Amino acid sequence: MCKALRLICFYFCRTVANYLLWRFVRHRVNNLDDRFQQVKQKFYYILFGREQAPSRWKNCVTQVNSNMDMAVGSMFVKKYFDKNSKNDVSIFLDLRMLEYYNLAQLVKEKEKRDISLFY
Repeated sequence: MCKALRLICFYFCRTVANYLLWRFVRHRVNNLDDRFQQVKQKFYYILFGREQAPSRWKNCVTQVNSNMDMAVGSMFVKKYFDKNSKNDVSIFLDLRMLEYYNLAQLVKEKEKRDISLFY
């Protein structure tokens, strides 16, 4: 935190304010119309040499997947996985959890025995 404060104090307030504002705007541009997308593309071309921006639908899909990943995954499983597969996986996971629990209990008992040797 101290380093950040020293760095902020070193630069003019206007420079820091501009940096923070542009960091915020950069991530909000995807929610705006094509005029802003074109400006962002020019910026990315100059900065990174990116020839073409991803299609709008790709941005939308990425946005939904990154912000609602569990809901999208649940919808996918409900639609494309049959009940038998879900039950098989559920049983498999329950058995794995039981094995891990038993293993943890064995390790705990062994640690208790080892500790009791020292006292």
